[in-house]
Amino acid sequence: MVRGLSLAVAAAAFALLISFLSFLNEVVTPPRLPTAPVDAIVVFSGEPHRIRASTDLLKGGFGRRLLIVGQDNGDEIETMRVRNRSLFDCCVERDSRSKNTTEDALLARNWILKTRSQSLILVTSASHMPRARMKLRRLLPEVPITPYGVIDGFLDVKSMFHDPEAGPAFLTQYVKFLAASIPGNLQVLDKDSGRKSSQFTSKLENLILIFGAVSALVVAAISFSNSGPRRRPHKQANYDDML
Repeated sequence: MVRGLSLAVAAAAFALLISFLSFLNEVVTPPRLPTAPVDAIVVFSGEPHRIRASTDLLKGGFGRRLLIVGQDNGDEIETMRVRNRSLFDCCVERDSRSKNTTEDALLARNWILKTRSQSLILVTSASHMPRARMKLRRLLPEVPITPYGVIDGFLDVKSMFHDPEAGPAFLTQYVKFLAASIPGNLQVLDKDSGRKSSQFTSKLENLILIFGAVSALVVAAISFSNSGPRRRPHKQANYDDML
């Protein structure tokens, strides 16, 4: 039974390893911009690098309008507005009502439908891109989404080898990506139930993150206990030996 459990754990670990490598490959793949301008650019706020990158894309003519979603980077947005006032006045909108990635995707979906945009560039950090794009793609299955991942410095893949905080941060993004991959997650959301559903989804991702951490500790404990020196079974004493 122990051997069967060990094989099952090994198979699950191998599958997770392949999935994690695929996740990393998407994170480190350089963005490829479309040859023709898209209808819209959407940026999920988080680090100031995202706001600068999305503004540069709009200035470069890669998109016709820009939506900034989220509560973060108010100072950076205002700085960009002062520097590019005419651009912001004509082509930039901001919606700061969202508190997490799920709500970011919901607000972006509503804006895309309202503006009748047929194509878009999604801007966020590279490590956040797989999960953000998955959520938005489920809400807009008919709209082509071009990912534009921004390296924010802290979550650069290379930093995993010399920054003790980068590894756990990458793992956190990966586990949340796995949670977002659950079939049916975020597929049925409307304007009225969107916020409640997004809060449930966010809590679900955090619960899976905690469950994954606890499961890893349990598996490690089992592996450690099984790897120790095996004791010889004691020979059962019989009546003759006691005489």
